[in-house]
Amino acid sequence: SIGNILEFNPATRFTYTYNASDIRDLATAWSALPPRPVILIPPGELSKATYDAAWRIGTVLQQAGKQPRIAVMPGVGQEVDTSGIVLSPGLAAVPAFAAFSGGGRHRIASRAELGAYIALARQGGFAADFIIEDPSIRDQMDQAVRALEDDLRAGSPDNASAFAPLRAQLLANAAQGDENVRLVTIAGKPVIAISAQAAAQASGVLSELWRQMLVVPAANVRVATTPDFSGVTSIDLSRLGGRTGTFDVLARGDWSATFDLGTLLGGGRVPSEFLVDVSAAPSAGDSAPIASIMLNDYLLGARRLSANGITERIPVQVPRYALAARNVLKISFQRQPMSDRCRETPQAFPVAVLPSSRAVLVDAPATVDFFGAMPRLATRANVIVPQAYLRDPATLRRVISLAVASGVTPERAILTVAGDGAEITPDGAFLAIDTRVGNVTSKVKVDGSRLAITGSNQQTLLDVGSLTNLGVIEAVTSGHQIGLVYRTIGANAPDWKKPFLLTAGDISLLAATGPAVTLDTNSATLTRDAGGENDAFSNLLKRGPAWGPAAVGVAILLFLLFVVLAQRARRRTREEP
Repeated sequence: SIGNILEFNPATRFTYTYNASDIRDLATAWSALPPRPVILIPPGELSKATYDAAWRIGTVLQQAGKQPRIAVMPGVGQEVDTSGIVLSPGLAAVPAFAAFSGGGRHRIASRAELGAYIALARQGGFAADFIIEDPSIRDQMDQAVRALEDDLRAGSPDNASAFAPLRAQLLANAAQGDENVRLVTIAGKPVIAISAQAAAQASGVLSELWRQMLVVPAANVRVATTPDFSGVTSIDLSRLGGRTGTFDVLARGDWSATFDLGTLLGGGRVPSEFLVDVSAAPSAGDSAPIASIMLNDYLLGARRLSANGITERIPVQVPRYALAARNVLKISFQRQPMSDRCRETPQAFPVAVLPSSRAVLVDAPATVDFFGAMPRLATRANVIVPQAYLRDPATLRRVISLAVASGVTPERAILTVAGDGAEITPDGAFLAIDTRVGNVTSKVKVDGSRLAITGSNQQTLLDVGSLTNLGVIEAVTSGHQIGLVYRTIGANAPDWKKPFLLTAGDISLLAATGPAVTLDTNSATLTRDAGGENDAFSNLLKRGPAWGPAAVGVAILLFLLFVVLAQRARRRTREEP
Protein backbone atom coordinates (compact mmCIF):
# COMPACT_ATOMS: atom_id res chain seq x y z
CA SER A 1 0.00 0.00 0.00
CA ILE A 2 0.98 3.67 -0.15
CA GLY A 3 3.64 4.58 2.40
CA ASN A 4 5.36 1.21 2.77
CA ILE A 5 9.00 1.35 3.90
CA LEU A 6 11.70 -1.22 3.25
CA GLU A 7 14.59 -1.04 5.71
CA PHE A 8 17.94 -2.87 5.60
CA ASN A 9 19.86 -3.75 8.72
CA PRO A 10 23.45 -2.38 8.56
CA ALA A 11 24.68 -5.91 9.32
CA THR A 12 23.15 -7.21 6.07
CA ARG A 13 25.59 -9.24 3.98
CA PHE A 14 25.47 -10.24 0.33
CA THR A 15 26.99 -13.69 -0.08
CA TYR A 16 27.79 -15.06 -3.50
CA THR A 17 29.74 -17.87 -5.11
CA TYR A 18 31.23 -18.38 -8.54
CA ASN A 19 32.76 -21.18 -10.49
CA ALA A 20 36.51 -20.72 -10.11
CA SER A 21 37.13 -22.64 -13.33
CA ASP A 22 35.40 -19.83 -15.25
CA ILE A 23 38.21 -17.43 -14.32
CA ARG A 24 40.65 -17.94 -17.16
CA ASP A 25 42.37 -14.56 -17.52
CA LEU A 26 43.97 -11.90 -15.34
CA ALA A 27 41.32 -9.24 -15.97
CA THR A 28 38.54 -11.54 -14.78
CA ALA A 29 40.62 -12.59 -11.77
CA TRP A 30 41.02 -8.92 -10.82
CA SER A 31 37.26 -8.34 -11.10
CA ALA A 32 36.66 -11.29 -8.75
CA LEU A 33 38.92 -9.92 -6.00
CA PRO A 34 37.30 -9.54 -2.57
CA PRO A 35 37.24 -6.15 -0.79
CA ARG A 36 40.19 -7.26 1.37
CA PRO A 37 42.51 -9.25 -0.92
CA VAL A 38 45.39 -11.20 0.61
CA ILE A 39 48.99 -10.88 -0.60
CA LEU A 40 51.02 -13.99 0.29
CA ILE A 41 54.74 -13.51 0.96
CA PRO A 42 57.47 -16.01 1.95
CA PRO A 43 58.44 -16.49 5.61
CA GLY A 44 61.50 -15.08 7.33
CA GLU A 45 63.43 -11.95 6.41
CA LEU A 46 62.30 -10.77 3.00
CA SER A 47 64.62 -10.01 0.16
CA LYS A 48 64.61 -6.47 -1.18
CA ALA A 49 62.91 -7.67 -4.38
CA THR A 50 60.10 -9.43 -2.50
CA TYR A 51 59.49 -6.48 -0.17
CA ASP A 52 59.53 -4.17 -3.18
CA ALA A 53 56.93 -6.25 -5.02
CA ALA A 54 54.65 -6.55 -1.99
CA TRP A 55 54.40 -2.82 -1.23
CA ARG A 56 53.91 -1.95 -4.91
CA ILE A 57 51.05 -4.44 -5.41
CA GLY A 58 49.50 -3.39 -2.10
CA THR A 59 49.62 0.25 -3.16
CA VAL A 60 47.93 -0.54 -6.48
CA LEU A 61 45.19 -2.42 -4.63
CA GLN A 62 44.60 0.38 -2.12
CA GLN A 63 44.50 2.99 -4.87
CA ALA A 64 41.80 0.84 -6.50
CA GLY A 65 39.67 1.01 -3.34
CA LYS A 66 40.70 -2.34 -1.86
CA GLN A 67 42.08 -2.94 1.63
CA PRO A 68 45.02 -5.30 1.07
CA ARG A 69 46.16 -7.71 3.78
CA ILE A 70 49.61 -9.23 4.09
CA ALA A 71 49.86 -12.95 4.91
CA VAL A 72 53.08 -14.86 5.54
CA MET A 73 53.45 -18.36 4.13
CA PRO A 74 53.32 -20.60 7.24
CA GLY A 75 56.02 -23.10 8.00
CA VAL A 76 56.55 -26.15 10.19
CA GLY A 77 56.31 -25.19 13.86
CA GLN A 78 54.09 -22.16 13.29
CA GLU A 79 50.52 -21.74 14.48
CA VAL A 80 47.68 -21.24 12.01
CA ASP A 81 43.97 -20.51 12.34
CA THR A 82 41.81 -23.48 11.35
CA SER A 83 38.46 -21.75 11.83
CA GLY A 84 36.12 -22.46 8.95
CA ILE A 85 37.87 -25.63 7.80
CA VAL A 86 35.41 -28.51 7.32
CA LEU A 87 36.77 -31.95 6.41
CA SER A 88 34.97 -34.67 4.50
CA PRO A 89 34.96 -38.13 6.14
CA GLY A 90 37.60 -39.30 3.69
CA LEU A 91 40.00 -36.44 4.48
CA ALA A 92 39.31 -36.69 8.21
CA ALA A 93 40.74 -40.23 8.08
CA VAL A 94 44.09 -38.93 6.79
CA PRO A 95 46.38 -37.88 9.70
CA ALA A 96 47.80 -34.84 7.92
CA PHE A 97 44.28 -33.47 7.29
CA ALA A 98 42.80 -34.65 10.59
CA ALA A 99 45.15 -32.30 12.44
CA PHE A 100 43.00 -29.38 11.24
CA SER A 101 39.63 -30.80 12.29
CA GLY A 102 39.56 -29.38 15.80
CA GLY A 103 39.14 -25.71 14.88
CA GLY A 104 40.90 -22.83 16.58
CA ARG A 105 44.68 -22.52 16.55
CA HIS A 106 46.93 -25.39 15.48
CA ARG A 107 50.71 -25.69 15.33
CA ILE A 108 51.90 -27.31 12.09
CA ALA A 109 53.90 -30.38 13.07
CA SER A 110 55.27 -31.64 9.73
CA ARG A 111 55.69 -30.83 6.08
CA ALA A 112 52.83 -33.19 5.31
CA GLU A 113 50.54 -31.10 7.53
CA LEU A 114 51.75 -27.99 5.74
CA GLY A 115 50.85 -29.63 2.44
CA ALA A 116 47.39 -30.42 3.79
CA TYR A 117 46.99 -26.82 4.92
CA ILE A 118 47.89 -25.64 1.42
CA ALA A 119 45.36 -28.05 -0.08
CA LEU A 120 42.69 -26.63 2.26
CA ALA A 121 43.49 -23.02 1.35
CA ARG A 122 40.09 -22.40 -0.23
CA GLN A 123 38.35 -23.29 3.04
CA GLY A 124 40.10 -20.54 4.94
CA GLY A 125 43.73 -21.51 5.26
CA PHE A 126 45.99 -18.91 3.67
CA ALA A 127 43.38 -18.00 1.06
CA ALA A 128 45.73 -15.86 -1.01
CA ASP A 129 44.60 -13.65 -3.90
CA PHE A 130 48.15 -12.60 -4.83
CA ILE A 131 51.38 -14.47 -4.31
CA ILE A 132 54.82 -12.89 -4.54
CA GLU A 133 56.90 -15.57 -6.19
CA ASP A 134 60.51 -16.19 -5.34
CA PRO A 135 62.53 -19.44 -5.15
CA SER A 136 62.01 -19.89 -1.40
CA ILE A 137 58.22 -19.88 -1.48
CA ARG A 138 58.10 -22.20 -4.52
CA ASP A 139 60.52 -24.66 -2.90
CA GLN A 140 58.55 -24.64 0.34
CA MET A 141 55.26 -25.37 -1.42
CA ASP A 142 56.87 -28.08 -3.55
CA GLN A 143 58.37 -29.86 -0.53
CA ALA A 144 55.11 -29.64 1.43
CA VAL A 145 53.00 -31.08 -1.39
CA ARG A 146 55.45 -33.93 -2.00
CA ALA A 147 55.52 -34.74 1.74
CA LEU A 148 51.73 -34.89 1.79
CA GLU A 149 51.76 -37.23 -1.20
CA ASP A 150 54.21 -39.53 0.57
CA ASP A 151 51.98 -39.51 3.66
CA LEU A 152 48.95 -40.42 1.58
CA ARG A 153 50.81 -43.19 -0.24
CA ALA A 154 51.89 -44.69 3.06
CA GLY A 155 48.28 -44.81 4.20
CA SER A 156 46.62 -45.98 1.02
CA PRO A 157 47.66 -46.09 -2.65
CA ASP A 158 44.12 -45.07 -3.58
CA ASN A 159 44.47 -41.83 -1.60
CA ALA A 160 47.71 -41.05 -3.41
CA SER A 161 46.03 -41.63 -6.77
CA ALA A 162 43.16 -39.32 -5.83
CA PHE A 163 45.63 -36.65 -4.76
CA ALA A 164 47.67 -36.85 -7.98
CA PRO A 165 45.60 -34.24 -9.92
CA LEU A 166 45.96 -31.69 -7.10
CA ARG A 167 49.68 -32.38 -6.80
CA ALA A 168 50.12 -31.92 -10.53
CA GLN A 169 48.23 -28.65 -10.37
CA LEU A 170 50.29 -27.27 -7.50
CA LEU A 171 53.58 -28.30 -9.04
CA ALA A 172 52.56 -26.92 -12.43
CA ASN A 173 52.02 -23.55 -10.75
CA ALA A 174 55.66 -23.53 -9.75
CA ALA A 175 56.85 -23.85 -13.33
CA GLN A 176 57.13 -20.47 -15.06
CA GLY A 177 58.52 -19.21 -18.32
CA ASP A 178 59.04 -15.61 -19.33
CA GLU A 179 55.69 -14.49 -17.92
CA ASN A 180 56.10 -12.32 -14.81
CA VAL A 181 52.38 -11.79 -14.17
CA ARG A 182 50.23 -14.90 -14.43
CA LEU A 183 47.11 -16.61 -13.20
CA VAL A 184 47.66 -19.77 -11.15
CA THR A 185 45.39 -22.04 -9.14
CA ILE A 186 46.04 -23.11 -5.56
CA ALA A 187 43.62 -25.70 -4.17
CA GLY A 188 41.00 -24.69 -6.72
CA LYS A 189 41.31 -20.97 -6.01
CA PRO A 190 42.54 -18.55 -8.71
CA VAL A 191 45.58 -16.55 -7.58
CA ILE A 192 47.52 -13.81 -9.38
CA ALA A 193 51.23 -14.62 -9.16
CA ILE A 194 53.73 -11.77 -9.36
CA SER A 195 57.41 -12.30 -10.01
CA ALA A 196 59.45 -10.58 -7.32
CA GLN A 197 61.92 -9.41 -9.97
CA ALA A 198 59.22 -7.62 -11.99
CA ALA A 199 57.61 -5.52 -9.26
CA ALA A 200 57.51 -2.20 -11.13
CA GLN A 201 56.24 -3.72 -14.38
CA ALA A 202 53.52 -5.70 -12.57
CA SER A 203 52.27 -2.70 -10.61
CA GLY A 204 52.13 -0.69 -13.83
CA VAL A 205 50.14 -3.21 -15.84
CA LEU A 206 47.71 -3.72 -12.92
CA SER A 207 47.03 0.03 -12.67
CA GLU A 208 43.66 1.44 -13.65
CA LEU A 209 44.89 2.45 -17.10
CA TRP A 210 46.04 -1.00 -18.31
CA ARG A 211 44.53 -3.86 -16.30
CA GLN A 212 41.38 -4.26 -18.43
CA MET A 213 43.54 -5.37 -21.36
CA LEU A 214 44.83 -8.43 -19.47
CA VAL A 215 42.45 -10.90 -21.12
CA VAL A 216 45.18 -13.53 -21.04
CA PRO A 217 46.19 -16.01 -18.31
CA ALA A 218 49.81 -14.80 -18.28
CA ALA A 219 51.81 -11.86 -19.58
CA ASN A 220 55.46 -10.96 -19.92
CA VAL A 221 55.40 -7.28 -18.96
CA ARG A 222 58.50 -5.36 -19.95
CA VAL A 223 57.19 -1.79 -19.52
CA ALA A 224 53.85 -0.49 -18.24
CA THR A 225 53.44 3.08 -17.06
CA THR A 226 51.25 6.15 -17.50
CA PRO A 227 51.98 8.94 -20.02
CA ASP A 228 54.38 11.72 -19.08
CA PHE A 229 52.68 15.13 -19.30
CA SER A 230 55.77 17.18 -18.45
CA GLY A 231 55.59 19.06 -21.78
CA VAL A 232 51.79 19.22 -22.09
CA THR A 233 49.89 22.43 -21.35
CA SER A 234 46.39 20.93 -21.15
CA ILE A 235 44.54 17.61 -21.32
CA ASP A 236 40.94 16.56 -21.93
CA LEU A 237 38.72 16.24 -18.87
CA SER A 238 37.82 12.75 -20.06
CA ARG A 239 41.48 11.85 -19.37
CA LEU A 240 40.75 12.38 -15.68
CA GLY A 241 38.38 9.44 -15.59
CA GLY A 242 34.98 10.95 -16.35
CA ARG A 243 33.06 10.12 -19.51
CA THR A 244 31.82 13.20 -21.33
CA GLY A 245 28.37 13.11 -22.89
CA THR A 246 24.72 13.95 -22.42
CA PHE A 247 22.35 12.99 -19.63
CA ASP A 248 18.88 14.07 -18.55
CA VAL A 249 18.31 16.23 -15.47
CA LEU A 250 14.97 16.74 -13.76
CA ALA A 251 16.00 18.56 -10.58
CA ARG A 252 19.69 17.77 -10.10
CA GLY A 253 22.32 15.72 -11.90
CA ASP A 254 26.04 15.29 -11.26
CA TRP A 255 28.98 14.50 -13.52
CA SER A 256 32.16 13.47 -11.73
CA ALA A 257 35.71 12.32 -12.38
CA THR A 258 38.14 10.88 -9.83
CA PHE A 259 41.85 11.18 -10.52
CA ASP A 260 45.16 10.79 -8.72
CA LEU A 261 47.83 13.43 -9.17
CA GLY A 262 50.37 10.71 -9.84
CA THR A 263 48.40 8.18 -11.85
CA LEU A 264 47.02 10.62 -14.41
CA LEU A 265 49.06 13.80 -14.11
CA GLY A 266 52.68 12.70 -14.15
CA GLY A 267 55.62 14.86 -15.04
CA GLY A 268 55.35 17.08 -11.96
CA ARG A 269 52.31 18.90 -13.41
CA VAL A 270 49.16 19.98 -11.61
CA PRO A 271 45.89 21.51 -12.87
CA SER A 272 45.73 25.29 -12.51
CA GLU A 273 42.45 25.86 -14.33
CA PHE A 274 39.49 23.89 -15.64
CA LEU A 275 37.86 25.03 -18.89
CA VAL A 276 34.48 23.33 -18.68
CA ASP A 277 32.33 23.33 -21.82
CA VAL A 278 28.67 22.56 -21.12
CA SER A 279 25.33 22.92 -22.85
CA ALA A 280 21.75 22.58 -21.70
CA ALA A 281 18.43 22.22 -23.47
CA PRO A 282 15.56 24.51 -22.50
CA SER A 283 12.95 23.15 -20.13
CA ALA A 284 9.29 23.89 -19.59
CA GLY A 285 10.07 26.25 -16.71
CA ASP A 286 11.28 29.82 -16.92
CA SER A 287 14.15 29.35 -14.44
CA ALA A 288 17.53 28.83 -16.09
CA PRO A 289 19.59 25.79 -15.03
CA ILE A 290 22.68 26.37 -12.90
CA ALA A 291 26.01 24.58 -13.37
CA SER A 292 28.32 24.40 -10.33
CA ILE A 293 31.92 23.14 -10.47
CA MET A 294 33.49 21.62 -7.36
CA LEU A 295 36.85 20.04 -6.63
CA ASN A 296 37.10 17.94 -3.46
CA ASP A 297 33.93 19.67 -2.15
CA TYR A 298 35.37 23.16 -2.75
CA LEU A 299 33.09 25.29 -4.92
CA LEU A 300 35.31 26.72 -7.67
CA GLY A 301 32.68 28.46 -9.75
CA ALA A 302 29.07 28.44 -10.96
CA ARG A 303 27.01 29.94 -13.77
CA ARG A 304 23.39 30.36 -14.75
CA LEU A 305 23.14 28.75 -18.18
CA SER A 306 21.28 30.20 -21.14
CA ALA A 307 19.72 26.77 -21.82
CA ASN A 308 19.48 27.14 -25.59
CA GLY A 309 21.59 24.14 -26.53
CA ILE A 310 24.62 26.31 -27.32
CA THR A 311 28.06 25.51 -25.91
CA GLU A 312 29.00 27.64 -22.90
CA ARG A 313 32.50 27.67 -21.42
CA ILE A 314 32.96 28.03 -17.65
CA PRO A 315 36.59 28.77 -16.71
CA VAL A 316 37.47 28.16 -13.05
CA GLN A 317 40.80 28.62 -11.30
CA VAL A 318 42.14 25.79 -9.12
CA PRO A 319 43.53 27.06 -5.79
CA ARG A 320 46.31 24.95 -4.37
CA TYR A 321 44.41 24.18 -1.17
CA ALA A 322 41.75 22.35 -3.18
CA LEU A 323 44.13 19.69 -4.55
CA ALA A 324 44.92 16.39 -2.84
CA ALA A 325 46.68 13.15 -3.73
CA ARG A 326 43.30 11.81 -4.92
CA ASN A 327 40.82 14.33 -6.32
CA VAL A 328 37.14 14.35 -7.22
CA LEU A 329 35.99 16.88 -9.82
CA LYS A 330 32.21 17.28 -9.83
CA ILE A 331 29.99 19.30 -12.16
CA SER A 332 26.49 19.65 -10.74
CA PHE A 333 23.48 20.74 -12.81
CA GLN A 334 20.32 22.00 -11.09
CA ARG A 335 16.96 22.77 -12.70
CA GLN A 336 13.62 24.04 -11.41
CA PRO A 337 11.40 21.06 -12.27
CA MET A 338 8.04 22.88 -12.24
CA SER A 339 6.59 24.44 -15.39
CA ASP A 340 4.30 27.48 -15.71
CA ARG A 341 1.30 25.19 -15.68
CA CYS A 342 1.55 23.31 -12.41
CA ARG A 343 -0.71 20.53 -13.62
CA GLU A 344 1.91 19.36 -16.09
CA THR A 345 4.08 16.42 -15.10
CA PRO A 346 7.70 17.58 -14.58
CA GLN A 347 10.03 16.07 -17.14
CA ALA A 348 13.80 15.80 -17.40
CA PHE A 349 15.67 17.67 -20.11
CA PRO A 350 19.21 16.98 -21.37
CA VAL A 351 22.45 18.66 -20.34
CA ALA A 352 25.94 17.82 -21.54
CA VAL A 353 29.57 17.97 -20.47
CA LEU A 354 31.34 18.31 -23.81
CA PRO A 355 34.57 16.58 -24.96
CA SER A 356 36.21 19.98 -25.55
CA SER A 357 36.42 20.52 -21.77
CA ARG A 358 40.03 20.69 -20.65
CA ALA A 359 42.32 20.93 -17.65
CA VAL A 360 45.15 23.46 -17.94
CA LEU A 361 48.42 22.12 -16.47
CA VAL A 362 51.33 23.99 -14.93
CA ASP A 363 54.49 22.94 -13.14
CA ALA A 364 53.93 22.15 -9.49
CA PRO A 365 55.16 24.93 -7.19
CA ALA A 366 58.44 24.29 -5.40
CA THR A 367 56.92 24.85 -1.96
CA VAL A 368 58.09 22.84 1.03
CA ASP A 369 54.73 21.37 1.96
CA PHE A 370 52.56 18.39 1.07
CA PHE A 371 51.22 20.10 -2.04
CA GLY A 372 54.72 20.80 -3.31
CA ALA A 373 55.93 17.26 -2.57
CA MET A 374 53.05 15.14 -3.89
CA PRO A 375 53.36 15.94 -7.64
CA ARG A 376 57.08 15.22 -7.45
CA LEU A 377 56.51 11.96 -5.61
CA ALA A 378 54.01 11.01 -8.30
CA THR A 379 56.63 11.56 -11.00
CA ARG A 380 59.47 9.55 -9.49
CA ALA A 381 59.65 8.79 -5.78
CA ASN A 382 62.51 7.29 -3.84
CA VAL A 383 60.84 5.24 -1.10
CA ILE A 384 63.40 4.75 1.68
CA VAL A 385 62.95 2.14 4.44
CA PRO A 386 65.37 0.76 7.05
CA GLN A 387 66.81 -2.74 6.86
CA ALA A 388 64.76 -3.65 9.94
CA TYR A 389 61.57 -3.34 7.90
CA LEU A 390 62.57 -6.34 5.78
CA ARG A 391 62.59 -8.44 8.95
CA ASP A 392 59.05 -7.34 9.89
CA PRO A 393 56.32 -8.00 7.28
CA ALA A 394 53.84 -5.98 9.38
CA THR A 395 55.60 -2.81 8.20
CA LEU A 396 54.34 -3.38 4.67
CA ARG A 397 50.91 -2.03 5.60
CA ARG A 398 52.59 1.11 6.93
CA VAL A 399 54.56 1.65 3.73
CA ILE A 400 51.47 1.04 1.59
CA SER A 401 49.33 3.51 3.56
CA LEU A 402 51.99 6.24 3.48
CA ALA A 403 52.63 5.71 -0.24
CA VAL A 404 48.93 6.10 -1.03
CA ALA A 405 48.54 9.10 1.29
CA SER A 406 51.45 10.96 -0.31
CA GLY A 407 50.52 10.16 -3.92
CA VAL A 408 53.41 7.84 -4.80
CA THR A 409 53.03 6.17 -8.20
CA PRO A 410 54.25 2.59 -7.59
CA GLU A 411 55.42 1.82 -11.13
CA ARG A 412 57.59 4.96 -11.23
CA ALA A 413 59.06 4.65 -7.72
CA ILE A 414 62.28 3.04 -6.57
CA LEU A 415 62.92 1.33 -3.24
CA THR A 416 66.03 2.13 -1.22
CA VAL A 417 66.88 0.02 1.83
CA ALA A 418 69.03 1.92 4.32
CA GLY A 419 71.27 0.11 6.74
CA ASP A 420 70.08 0.28 10.33
CA GLY A 421 71.01 3.74 11.59
CA ALA A 422 72.50 4.81 8.23
CA GLU A 423 71.88 8.25 6.75
CA ILE A 424 70.63 8.58 3.17
CA THR A 425 70.99 11.60 0.88
CA PRO A 426 68.40 11.15 -1.90
CA ASP A 427 68.94 12.43 -5.44
CA GLY A 428 65.24 13.04 -6.16
CA ALA A 429 61.85 13.40 -4.51
CA PHE A 430 61.65 11.02 -1.57
CA LEU A 431 59.42 9.38 1.00
CA ALA A 432 61.63 8.38 3.92
CA ILE A 433 60.03 6.09 6.51
CA ASP A 434 61.75 5.75 9.88
CA THR A 435 65.13 6.51 8.30
CA ARG A 436 67.64 9.33 8.63
CA VAL A 437 67.90 11.76 5.71
CA GLY A 438 70.96 13.94 5.27
CA ASN A 439 71.03 17.74 4.76
CA VAL A 440 67.59 18.23 6.30
CA THR A 441 66.48 21.15 8.46
CA SER A 442 63.50 19.77 10.34
CA LYS A 443 60.83 21.49 12.41
CA VAL A 444 60.00 18.14 14.03
CA LYS A 445 62.11 16.30 16.58
CA VAL A 446 61.25 12.77 17.71
CA ASP A 447 63.19 11.27 20.61
CA GLY A 448 61.63 7.95 21.57
CA SER A 449 58.17 8.82 22.88
CA ARG A 450 58.86 12.58 22.94
CA LEU A 451 57.68 14.90 20.18
CA ALA A 452 58.74 18.52 19.73
CA ILE A 453 57.55 20.85 16.95
CA THR A 454 58.82 24.34 16.19
CA GLY A 455 57.26 26.95 13.92
CA SER A 456 58.86 28.87 11.09
CA ASN A 457 60.09 31.52 13.54
CA GLN A 458 61.74 28.91 15.81
CA GLN A 459 58.88 29.21 18.31
CA THR A 460 58.21 25.94 20.15
CA LEU A 461 54.67 24.90 19.29
CA LEU A 462 54.62 21.51 21.03
CA ASP A 463 56.83 19.51 23.37
CA VAL A 464 55.15 16.39 24.75
CA GLY A 465 56.51 13.08 26.03
CA SER A 466 55.15 9.59 26.83
CA LEU A 467 53.44 9.30 23.44
CA THR A 468 52.79 6.11 21.48
CA ASN A 469 50.57 4.78 18.68
CA LEU A 470 51.34 7.98 16.78
CA GLY A 471 53.42 8.99 13.80
CA VAL A 472 54.43 12.32 12.30
CA ILE A 473 55.06 13.15 8.65
CA GLU A 474 56.78 16.33 7.55
CA ALA A 475 57.60 18.02 4.25
CA VAL A 476 61.32 18.84 4.13
CA THR A 477 64.16 19.53 1.72
CA SER A 478 67.37 17.56 1.40
CA GLY A 479 69.72 19.71 -0.62
CA HIS A 480 67.54 20.80 -3.55
CA GLN A 481 65.15 17.83 -3.29
CA ILE A 482 61.66 18.10 -1.78
CA GLY A 483 60.28 15.07 0.04
CA LEU A 484 58.44 13.69 3.04
CA VAL A 485 59.89 12.19 6.21
CA TYR A 486 57.77 9.92 8.43
CA ARG A 487 58.78 8.96 11.96
CA THR A 488 57.10 6.64 14.45
CA ILE A 489 56.53 8.17 17.90
CA GLY A 490 56.94 5.79 20.82
CA ALA A 491 57.21 2.03 20.84
CA ASN A 492 54.18 1.32 18.65
CA ALA A 493 53.28 2.77 15.27
CA PRO A 494 49.64 3.60 14.45
CA ASP A 495 47.75 0.76 12.81
CA TRP A 496 45.84 2.30 9.91
CA LYS A 497 42.74 0.27 9.15
CA LYS A 498 41.53 2.63 6.42
CA PRO A 499 43.36 4.71 3.81
CA PHE A 500 43.85 8.42 4.32
CA LEU A 501 45.19 11.36 2.31
CA LEU A 502 47.44 14.26 3.17
CA THR A 503 45.90 17.71 2.85
CA ALA A 504 47.30 21.24 2.74
CA GLY A 505 50.11 21.74 5.25
CA ASP A 506 53.67 20.70 5.96
CA ILE A 507 53.37 18.72 9.22
CA SER A 508 50.74 16.12 10.10
CA LEU A 509 50.35 14.03 13.24
CA LEU A 510 48.97 10.62 12.32
CA ALA A 511 46.82 8.49 14.63
CA ALA A 512 45.19 5.14 13.91
CA THR A 513 42.30 6.94 12.19
CA GLY A 514 44.57 9.03 9.96
CA PRO A 515 45.63 12.69 10.30
CA ALA A 516 44.80 13.92 13.80
CA VAL A 517 46.42 17.37 13.54
CA THR A 518 47.74 19.07 10.40
CA LEU A 519 49.86 22.21 10.60
CA ASP A 520 50.79 24.68 7.90
CA THR A 521 53.72 26.71 9.16
CA ASN A 522 53.77 28.53 5.81
CA SER A 523 50.12 29.57 5.95
CA ALA A 524 50.88 33.14 4.87
CA THR A 525 52.02 31.84 1.49
CA LEU A 526 48.92 29.67 1.21
CA THR A 527 46.60 32.60 1.99
CA ARG A 528 48.28 34.84 -0.55
CA ASP A 529 48.03 32.21 -3.30
CA ALA A 530 44.44 31.32 -2.45
CA GLY A 531 43.32 34.96 -2.49
CA GLY A 532 44.45 35.49 -6.04
CA GLU A 533 45.28 39.15 -5.43
CA ASN A 534 48.33 40.22 -7.37
CA ASP A 535 48.03 44.00 -7.40
CA ALA A 536 50.87 46.01 -5.89
CA PHE A 537 48.84 47.49 -3.05
CA SER A 538 47.56 44.09 -1.86
CA ASN A 539 51.06 42.65 -1.96
CA LEU A 540 52.35 45.66 -0.07
CA LEU A 541 49.78 45.12 2.69
CA LYS A 542 50.60 41.41 2.90
CA ARG A 543 54.36 41.77 2.83
CA GLY A 544 54.77 41.91 6.57
CA PRO A 545 54.43 43.92 9.76
CA ALA A 546 56.83 46.62 8.54
CA TRP A 547 54.99 47.61 5.36
CA GLY A 548 51.38 46.85 6.28
CA PRO A 549 50.82 49.45 9.06
CA ALA A 550 52.89 52.03 7.17
CA ALA A 551 50.73 51.68 4.09
CA VAL A 552 47.55 51.97 6.14
CA GLY A 553 48.94 55.05 7.89
CA VAL A 554 49.77 56.74 4.59
CA ALA A 555 46.25 56.05 3.35
CA ILE A 556 44.73 57.62 6.50
CA LEU A 557 46.94 60.74 6.19
CA LEU A 558 45.96 61.16 2.55
CA PHE A 559 42.29 60.86 3.48
CA LEU A 560 42.61 63.49 6.26
CA LEU A 561 44.50 65.81 3.92
CA PHE A 562 41.73 65.45 1.37
CA VAL A 563 39.10 66.34 4.02
CA VAL A 564 41.06 69.46 5.13
CA LEU A 565 41.50 70.65 1.56
CA ALA A 566 37.80 70.12 0.86
CA GLN A 567 36.80 72.16 3.94
CA ARG A 568 39.11 75.02 2.92
CA ALA A 569 37.65 75.01 -0.57
CA ARG A 570 34.09 75.24 0.77
CA ARG A 571 35.11 78.08 3.15
CA ARG A 572 36.62 80.11 0.30
CA THR A 573 33.49 79.58 -1.73
CA ARG A 574 31.28 81.01 1.05
CA GLU A 575 33.58 84.04 1.60
CA GLU A 576 33.57 85.04 -2.06
CA PRO A 577 31.02 87.86 -2.74
